[in-house]
Amino acid sequence: MIVDSVLANAKAYLNKEVVDCSIAIEDGKIFKIGKETQMPNADEKVNLQKHLVLPGLIDSHVHLRDEEKAYKEDFYTGTAAAAAGGFTTVLDMPNNTPVTMSAAALSNRMQKARRRVLVDVDSTPNSPQT
Repeated sequence: MIVDSVLANAKAYLNKEVVDCSIAIEDGKIFKIGKETQMPNADEKVNLQKHLVLPGLIDSHVHLRDEEKAYKEDFYTGTAAAAAGGFTTVLDMPNNTPVTMSAAALSNRMQKARRRVLVDVDSTPNSPQT
């Protein structure tokens, strides 16, 4: 089998200790963790030079103020900032105009965001904030 990539010569926190390892990635998910000699062939191999591999962080309360408040922040800039800080998932608490208070408004917002986000986003409607 050939996987998408292998992160070789890494350090990772596993079983309550930092260990030297390699990580095989297939379809954006960890396929295997082990010694480099145990890794499958890969389309791409990245030597991490003993850098520490950490999981992506989750921010459970962000305000991606796109649409009529994009001058403050938009889907792209908000998720770019998240990615730069190591966050791979954000939970959007929209306090924007138009107000996201219906399934239709949420669906519309999600459709607009889908083309412009750089991390995983969950959008949950809430009451407008003043």
